[in-house]
Amino acid sequence: MSLKDNDLLGFVRDNIHSDFALIIGYLTILTYTQVDVFIKELIPSIYWRFVLFIIVNLAWTFFWLFKKYQLPRTKKNMIGLIIALKTENDIQMLRIKNDFTQQLNKNIKENGLDNLIEVLVLDNHQSKIIEDVLIKYSKVINKDLTLDSKTRKAYINEWKNIQKKIRGDRSPVYWT
Repeated sequence: MSLKDNDLLGFVRDNIHSDFALIIGYLTILTYTQVDVFIKELIPSIYWRFVLFIIVNLAWTFFWLFKKYQLPRTKKNMIGLIIALKTENDIQMLRIKNDFTQQLNKNIKENGLDNLIEVLVLDNHQSKIIEDVLIKYSKVINKDLTLDSKTRKAYINEWKNIQKKIRGDRSPVYWT
């Protein structure tokens, strides 16, 4: 992880899923509350400022957890084409979105399928979530004999939960 041009907020925005972004958010809140004189004038009681500080930190934590595990969803009654690619940086992601995805959307629209197919491109951290689940699920599909039935069911359920989140296909063939 590197901080480009010391743009800390941009780094947190682009890497919201990382634990480092959570810590940076806490430090930013702490620094802001220590420096901001307006808050001290508005709320003179240290007790209430502390309560406000706790509430803001809890809000940040819940927001971070939501963003970390959020996956895009296909619209209802649409077929979702999920593109989960990991790239090394934002420039590569932009190229993929601009070149590949725009051409794909153009082809879908030219063939009159734009009201049926939706293309979603996942961010790097979302692609990593999908990759981890798919690696486990592929062991089940390939009938990995080292897995016990409890682990197989856990991997299948994990994959089903991902499909449910993104409104994916709900009827693949499962081996248990």
